[in-house]
Amino acid sequence: MRAIHRHYTHVREELQPDEESELLPSRVHAIVLVSTLHKPSQRAIAFARATRPDTLSAITVNVDDADTRELQNQWEQRGMKLPLKVIESPYREITRPVVQYVKNIRRGSPRDITTQRRSG
Repeated sequence: MRAIHRHYTHVREELQPDEESELLPSRVHAIVLVSTLHKPSQRAIAFARATRPDTLSAITVNVDDADTRELQNQWEQRGMKLPLKVIESPYREITRPVVQYVKNIRRGSPRDITTQRRSG
């Protein structure tokens, strides 16, 4: 019961409002997860651009080398202005590498906001 009480006390302290100036993020990072280059991908990128983030990244997780190469080729052929970053996944997972990517961004700039949008 004491541990639960300590937890709730800690949560209550964390939820206390800060000074208004501290609520504003330093920067905004937008990340668009891309598995296929199609209209939903293009719309997700357009939407992310419209929010005017400080940085915008298009990422894909490599779970199949042939599919990833094909996506990279389509990306280049379409002349996409945003570089496509490939995140390796040795165990064919998608969630864990993406979460780790976001954590790395957050670790480098904790006052920044990171937003993700999945296409399609």
